[in-house]
Amino acid sequence: MKLKIVILVMVLFLFLSYLSPSMHDTCTAEEADYKISVTNTDYEHLKTEGSGNQVFTYYKVIITLHNSGNIESDDITVSIWEANEDKKMAIHRNAIIPSGETKKFIFGEDDGEWIVQGASGHIVFFEYHPTNTSLTNNQNSGSGTFKLQDNSASATTNTPGFELILIIISTAAIFLLKKRKLKI
Repeated sequence: MKLKIVILVMVLFLFLSYLSPSMHDTCTAEEADYKISVTNTDYEHLKTEGSGNQVFTYYKVIITLHNSGNIESDDITVSIWEANEDKKMAIHRNAIIPSGETKKFIFGEDDGEWIVQGASGHIVFFEYHPTNTSLTNNQNSGSGTFKLQDNSASATTNTPGFELILIIISTAAIFLLKKRKLKI
């Protein structure tokens, strides 16, 4: 009987010590950091002007960032520039992103700033970081690339009907194979 009581006391002691707050991190204070990440990159072809070697294409470019941290971000700067341009030619937007919220950084909406020379296929570089660059770390900064394409009818490069031909050929091959198996 004494052995059962000792075992019961030990089990209760272990169980209660497991539930003790001193053994677990129960702090509910906010973290000192925020985490910024890219949730979407998008663009809209607005118009193309000119002809020959003097073609200018206008785009609206949208970079969407999300703050998944527990505190408001510092002032974040987003910069974009075309691959064949110097980074010094970048266009900048900045904003503070509240905790748990998403912010769209829009380039070329009404200001006409995002103009590229040439019709299509432009590589765009972008980066984001705190405006005060001494605060930059891997949780609040990053970079990426994407390609701008003119989606107008004259810019299509697909071959309509090719898929249908491929389906007809593969169906004919299946029927021929089944016919051969039946003869054997």
